[in-house]
Parts: sequence; structure tokens; C-alpha cells
Amino acid sequence: MRSSLRRSVLSLLAILASSIPTLAIPFVQSFTPNVGSPGTLVTLTGSGFRPTAALPIVQFGTIAANLISASANTIVAVVPEGATIGPITVTAMPIGNGQYTTPGYFYLPPRVTDFGTRMIGGPNIEFEKPVVASPGATLTVVGANFYVPNYPRLLVRVGEIPVTATVTADSQIQATLPQWIETGHVSVHTEVGGTTNLQQLVYGPPLISRFTATAMGGDTIEVHGYNFRTKDAKELELRIGGAKATVDVLSNTNLTAVVPNASINGPLELRVPGGAFITPSHIVIRPRITGFTPETGAAGTVVKIDGSGFNGTTRIDFGSLPAAALKIVNSMQAEATVPAGVQTAALTLVTTNGTAVSTALFYGTPRVDSFSPASGRPGTQVVLAGLNLNGATGLTLSGLSLAGFEVVDNRQIRFEIPAGATSGRVRVTTPGGSATSEATFVVRGPEPTVTGMSPGEGGPGTTVTLLGSNLAAVTNVTFNGVRASFTATSATTLETIVPSSATTGLIRVSSPDGVADSPKAFIVGTSADVRVTLSASPNPAVAYGSVLFNLQAFNNGPLTAKDTALEFVIPEGMTLIETTGTITPSVVGQKLTWQRGAFGPNDVFLAGVRVGATSPMSAVALATITASTPDANPGNNSARVTVTVALPRLVLEVLDPVEIALSWPSAARTRYQLVRAPHLGEPFVPVTETPEDDGNRLLLIRPTSGSSELFQLRLVNP
Repeated sequence: MRSSLRRSVLSLLAILASSIPTLAIPFVQSFTPNVGSPGTLVTLTGSGFRPTAALPIVQFGTIAANLISASANTIVAVVPEGATIGPITVTAMPIGNGQYTTPGYFYLPPRVTDFGTRMIGGPNIEFEKPVVASPGATLTVVGANFYVPNYPRLLVRVGEIPVTATVTADSQIQATLPQWIETGHVSVHTEVGGTTNLQQLVYGPPLISRFTATAMGGDTIEVHGYNFRTKDAKELELRIGGAKATVDVLSNTNLTAVVPNASINGPLELRVPGGAFITPSHIVIRPRITGFTPETGAAGTVVKIDGSGFNGTTRIDFGSLPAAALKIVNSMQAEATVPAGVQTAALTLVTTNGTAVSTALFYGTPRVDSFSPASGRPGTQVVLAGLNLNGATGLTLSGLSLAGFEVVDNRQIRFEIPAGATSGRVRVTTPGGSATSEATFVVRGPEPTVTGMSPGEGGPGTTVTLLGSNLAAVTNVTFNGVRASFTATSATTLETIVPSSATTGLIRVSSPDGVADSPKAFIVGTSADVRVTLSASPNPAVAYGSVLFNLQAFNNGPLTAKDTALEFVIPEGMTLIETTGTITPSVVGQKLTWQRGAFGPNDVFLAGVRVGATSPMSAVALATITASTPDANPGNNSARVTVTVALPRLVLEVLDPVEIALSWPSAARTRYQLVRAPHLGEPFVPVTETPEDDGNRLLLIRPTSGSSELFQLRLVNP
């Protein structure tokens, strides 16, 4: 539209310029732009402007414009406030033909200065405020630039709703309001542009369509509907259940409100400049307890309870006990009388609309019944039992404050005995008062420990030294339950004597602070019982083979055998090949000696001696064990074994006419070889078949040759 207006004006100016002779009067050939708002810079091009200190003067309608610059042919002017649609006038001389008015118009967007549905009498047009819409009412809009010559397009809106409107003058519009209108600003749009008056509102009738159906005092609820917007927040009032609420309008259709504590079941009442609305349905106010005083008291004490939603209260309980009496002062206050036997607990208020439980506790008088354990040393965990212990603020033992205690529930407190505590009574303090235990908690010192003893065995009358800690306070010592005399020489050393009736077992020390046992049993006895066993394998042995002697030493106790030695004498005619075992023996001639040293009860010592037998014989081997400790049974301190050494015997057995069986001792396997001669007088050759070995004998079954043949065992590497 703007480009078409500009072309029309330029064409008209060009025609006029071509038909007018050159004169000394001002002349505007063109101006640009031809559309704009106040503040727009407009450039006029022509001749005869003759700028002076006071001239030229440029007017938009009747309003003079400020000039940015002026020359004989060009003027730059600022569109002034209050300018209206119309030609531009340039005055270059104060008299005569010194003025020129453009045939074309400068166009401005509409401007709304006021509007209303009811006028107030007077010389000027004034409207009653606030502007309230009613169905079919006429809305008069005043301002400027409503009429655009040759371009009659007009759009008027109230909020987002278009309304039927007619321009009755360049400065006035008449609009008819529809049956329903939303609260909003008035906007006017023409072919040139549009404007919205943001200073005032047209108020439509309010309506609440839905809201939060149930709430407590202090809750924020949502309210939905229409026409909640106001120019000033003070122009809106919302009552919830009869009480004025604090409101936050989020939009024309949505607001939030804080339910007042004074609210009761009832409708929502909304008042705005556009009218009032009362909801047909009611909000339900559930109870809430915000506080009460006093927080403690004996039976018969009257407690004042604050909150909201107390209308319709049917019961008030102190924990599980109903109030002795109750009184509902109003919807925000109630009074309840403390019942007998009250315990620390929350208050519960029951109404026809719901139940409220206090976050704070009403405190009954505390009581201490017992504690477990009844004694302990620093670091011991103790559980105190009683009543009305919730909310405990202090706990002392013999006057010493106990930090870090834990209130388990209304009947238990858990605490730890601190370092430096002394025996005494336990006192607990709560908001409901204080209580002291009748019993005394006994604080024990550190318990004794036993880390070692010397010696670890001995008979009655033996002095035993115990090592450990906290032994100075020991009051009793026992050997496997038998009481013994003792002397504590220091906190870390104690000497005790093995009693006559003691038996093997742990040594226990006792003090008022605890008991401790020795790390291992003390062995009671006067002697050891060492013994030795001896065996030979194989026996009988084969000549030129080997014999293994196995020695086993035992200590049947009860004492440790000291300076223990094991001796073995190799029979004459035999030579030592090797020994096995964990200890290497000393060898002197045919005698081998193992130095075992301390040989504990139930200990076992094993040794092996392998010897070579050079020729057939019968010999006796001897083993002996000795110790410095008295031996209860010296008859088993030695052992002997007789070994027979003989040439191996080859046995031939005819199984059937075509098969024979040959057998000989297994001990001869490595030192003897089976050989065969096909006939008498012929040389012997080794038999290549492998015999079976059952550990005692070698067995070879082979076919006969059909003629006489000879077999023998031949010594290998004699």
C-alpha cells in the first residue's frame, strides 16, 4: 500500500512541476517516505526553500516539525508528535507566495488516546472509568488517523476478539461489543498500521470454571476461568470460604491463591471491575495444625492449638489418648485438656473434612526405668529404657554430659560411655522435664589381657609368669578352673603357682573390669613319655640288595621332652646308602644320631635309613630315644628289628604241558636278572619278557620250548 501511495504522489508532483513555470516561490517535487510514525525522518526535495534562521517551516497537518537540515533544494524533517494524515506544507517566506502544500498525503498509523462505553458530560470527551463491557454496548474510541483516504480497511479488537466498528470521524470510531468479551486492551489497525492502547482495559464479566476442590490453610490453589486481568492488582478480590485470599494473576484465564487460615467450607467469590462471580460449588477446607502452647504439661493442662480448618472438629488426641475436654474457639483455634497418662506424641485433630497431625510433639514427663548393660567400660554401648524420651535434649552420667546420644523412640535412648566417665546415676532431660535413674551405672576400667606365659608347662608348685596388660587389678587366677595363688608384680606382669589339683587347660585371670585367658593351655605334668618304633623293608632282604629302616619317634606327654636325641646303629655287614627326614643326622661309624631338641607333647618325628646288604646274613638293628626330661615309661625308649638277608629263590612251576610259571622276590628286581639256557651246556641269555610285580614277588608265565631248558637269577654288577 505504501509503495502505491508513493507512486501516486510522485506522479502528481511530476505533472505539476512540468506545467508550472520557474517561480521564486517554494516548490516540493517529492518527499520520502510517505508513511511513518512520529519521529520518522522525511526528506523533501524541491526548490526555492531559501533557508534562514527562522525559515523554512515544515508542517504535517497543523503541527510544525523539527528540521534536521535544510538547503535551497532539500529539507530533512522529523515527523512531530500529534501529526495527522494529510499534506505537508512548506513555508519559505512569511508573506506573499512563500508557502507550498503538497498535493500528496503523508500517512500515519492510527493513534488511540481514550475509549469508553459511557461518556461524562463536559466540554471535552471523557469516559467513565473503569470501562466495563456489556453485551451490545457501543464502545467509542477517540484518537487520530483512523481514516485513510481511498483505503477504508479497519480492524478493531478488544483483547484478541474482533468487534464490529465504523470510523465516524478521523478521530473517532464507534464499535459494537458482542455478547461476550474478554478483558483486554483496545487495538486499532488500518491500511497504514496498527496501535494498541496499553494504558487502559475493557473489562469483561468474570467467570470461574474450575478450581482446586480441597485444600488446607496456607496451601496454594489454582483457579481457572476468564477475565482475571486488571489494570491494578487492587482491583481484583478473591474470597475463599469467606476469607480474603492473596492472589497471583498468571494470565487472563489462570490465577493462584493462598488459602487463608480463616477459610471455611464455602464458595469462591471473585470481584473485578468487570463484575462479580460466585462459584456454585464449594471448596473443602481440610484441617492443619500450625502450632500449640504449652508444649508440655500435667493432666488437666489446657493446650491452645492454632491452625486452620478447625470447623467441624469431632476429636483431639494426645498420641493415642483422647483429650479430656475440647473447645473449638473458631476455624483457626481450638483448646484441648491434657488427659491423664499422657505420653510424648503428636497431637491429632479430626474434623468432618479430614485429619491433621502436628509436626511438633507434646511432651509428657520423662521417666528412666533401667539401662542395659548395668556396667561397662568407656566405649560400651548402653540402652536406656524409660518413657517420654522423645525430644531429649540432654543426658548425663554422674554429672558428665553424654554427647552423641541417640533417641531410638519414646521408650529408648542409646548412648556410649565416654572416656573419663565415673560410676553414677543417669539423668535425662526433655522439653517435658527431667528424670534420674534409681540404679547406678558402674563404669569399669580396662579389662585385663594375657599375651604370654613362661613356662608353658610344669607340675604343681611350678612358678608361672604371665605377661599382658591391666594385671595389677587382678583379683583371681585359675588353672583350668582351679584357683591358684598369685602376685601381681606390675600392670604387665603377674606370677602364679601351679596348684596341686590343677589339670591341663587355660589360665584365667579375673578383675572387677573383666576376665582374660592365656593364649594357649598350660600343660600340667611332671614327665614326658617318649618312645620309638623301628621297621625294615624288605625283610627278608636279598643279598647284595638294599634295606630301608623306618624310625618313628613319639612323645605321649604330657610335658615337652627336652634335649631329645634319636640314635640308630647300622648292623655289621651293612653299609649306609642314604638317610631321609627333616633333620640330617651325625654319623660316627655305624651309629647315626638325630638331635631333636625340644619334643612337644603329641609330636611325631620320622626318619629313614637305607643300607646295603653285601652277603647273606641275619642281623639285629637297634634304635634308641633319649631326653633330659623325666620319662614316665622308659621301657619304650628303644626298639630293635632282626633282618634276614638271603639269596633270592627262583621257583619254577609247570602249569600244563605247554606253559610254565617262574617267580622270585620283588626285592631282587634291580640287583638280579632272569636268564635262560636252551640246553644244558649252552650259554645263558637274558629273558626279555617283563614279569608282573605285585610288590612281594615277580611272576613270569611263558610257554615251554618242547625240550629241556635251564633258568637262573644272575647278579647284576656284583
